[in-house]
Amino acid sequence: KNIIYSAVTDPVEAGLIEAPDKITNITGVNDAVSAKDQIESFLKIYPDIKTIGTIFSTNEANSKVQVEALEKACDELGLKLESVGINNINDIGQALSTLTGKIDAYYALTDNTVASAGPIVAENLLKEKIPSLSAEEGQVSKGLLMSEGVDYYEHGRQAAELAIKILKGEDIKNIHAEDNKNSKKKVNGKTAEALGLDLNNENLKDAEILK
Repeated sequence: KNIIYSAVTDPVEAGLIEAPDKITNITGVNDAVSAKDQIESFLKIYPDIKTIGTIFSTNEANSKVQVEALEKACDELGLKLESVGINNINDIGQALSTLTGKIDAYYALTDNTVASAGPIVAENLLKEKIPSLSAEEGQVSKGLLMSEGVDYYEHGRQAAELAIKILKGEDIKNIHAEDNKNSKKKVNGKTAEALGLDLNNENLKDAEILK
């Protein structure tokens, strides 16, 4: 039985594959995004940021990997990271109140537990006028400011292309796992307006503005 995965941040850490070029009966497309690239782009809009905050679920292996990558990216960019781990969705409110007094911006991981509370996170950040960046586009529609991450429609299409190869008879062992190829910049127009961000900013010229 062959399996194609998608929307997995680190398939090796998750135990799905041994390595991208060592495939048995599972292959697919990961949705890891470069935190450093995203933050560098964000800093062009908000150059005074010194401390970034994030919340992550301690029960999700994908999230721990992302926090480590985010910490490394912040170190390389000379920024401080404040991260708060939660056990379940009921801890979100407390985590936010712990963070908001310490941070200049918020980075949302592709964390399922935190994502499910997206509107609550967005509302609390907006109250404190804290701009936010998300690793995936879905959180922007829930109220976070912007994302320069995975376009999940195209991500699914990329995974489907691997499935088509198998259906046409190619041996899955020869179909190496792939990194996500398509990213997109999206901005929540209402959140931008509430934060006083000019949507004519040069760094937003290619962004899709969600009304």
